[in-house]
Amino acid sequence: MLSITLCSLLAVAQHPSDAGTAQEADGPELIIREASGEGTEALARIQPAPGLEVTLFAEEPMVVNPVSLYIANDGAIYVTETFRSESGVTDMRSHMDWLDYELSNTTVSDRVEMHRHFEGEDSMIFA
Repeated sequence: MLSITLCSLLAVAQHPSDAGTAQEADGPELIIREASGEGTEALARIQPAPGLEVTLFAEEPMVVNPVSLYIANDGAIYVTETFRSESGVTDMRSHMDWLDYELSNTTVSDRVEMHRHFEGEDSMIFA
């Protein structure tokens, strides 16, 4: 039987006010909530096509803020996470007029110049 692996992407960015377990990392303390069971609940609502099987592969706290998923040829699954929502690298979805400039950046210096261009020297990136 063909099997589809479901990686729970139900977790959302955690804020320090959320109850949970502190995890050490580079930078500020991260708060990661205990497993919520949302992945299991979502799994129960999925109706796979005949011949397909859906299983839960990972949910919080194993994966919390996924931004990309890659399944390698050998079946290994790699997930990239970020805890820099609205801090760090600018989210282009809120600056679509910057997109062409952003896509032309090839160095950190290019990115800094982009911020100077659009936000001036008072940009939070320079704080």
